[in-house]
Amino acid sequence: MPTPLFNGRDLTGWTQYRIEAAAGTSPPWTVRDGLLVGTGVPTGYLATEAEYADYTLAVEYRFLPNVQKPNSGVLVHCQKANRQWPC
Repeated sequence: MPTPLFNGRDLTGWTQYRIEAAAGTSPPWTVRDGLLVGTGVPTGYLATEAEYADYTLAVEYRFLPNVQKPNSGVLVHCQKANRQWPC
């Protein structure tokens, strides 16, 4: 039975990290119309609060036409430490 990681409403179950500490900026990840939206500004990532093992991850993503350097941003099976990048 699949375990959904994203509820489509908010970021419950996730921790958001900003790489660039920019005062007054919006977070790099938001929920809009049931979708997880990453702006890429400031640079940051999300990490699940729970740990998972022995899994298959299914992800759907899309890039907007005006994105010059597309990147899905999916990092799989990273370490717990919150460093510049967790992997």
